[in-house]
Amino acid sequence: MKISKIFSAVIAGVVSVVMLAIPVNADEGYDDGNPVFALDKAQTYTVEAGKKNDIVFFIKNISDNDSKSTLITAIDEGGKLGITGDNITSLAIQSERYTRFKVTLDVPANTLSGKYPLKIHFTAVNEDGIVSEQDLTADIIVKSNVVRNALSVSEYNISNTNVKEG
Repeated sequence: MKISKIFSAVIAGVVSVVMLAIPVNADEGYDDGNPVFALDKAQTYTVEAGKKNDIVFFIKNISDNDSKSTLITAIDEGGKLGITGDNITSLAIQSERYTRFKVTLDVPANTLSGKYPLKIHFTAVNEDGIVSEQDLTADIIVKSNVVRNALSVSEYNISNTNVKEG
């Protein structure tokens, strides 16, 4: 009887130590009640330099939490994309549904071809009136006829004395 009590106590102690050593993700399964947004990854965003370009983003609330209202703002932090017009939309976004957000870009004609980031900022109010913020980044591909100078010559001189036969 004494041996079984000692054995049980040892087993309980070992199980307790092992349970303390198992890592637990504190965020796993945690839901703060706020919506979480994502851009449709199947979309590519290509614009032409020197022209007005309308881009439509398909945004999805991937959480189970609806937003009572969401303010969406496009922000060109690099200053290369030339956002024009109304780049702010305010609406309610239901969970698991796509919402359209249109941005007009007037990319300057002298912009080099390349990939430029455009930040999409969300300020959402959930069903309980709690405000949350989120930023997503969309890569905008700019097509341009501008060629980057690889060589720049400021002065040259060719005289007959420097030119030799052969």
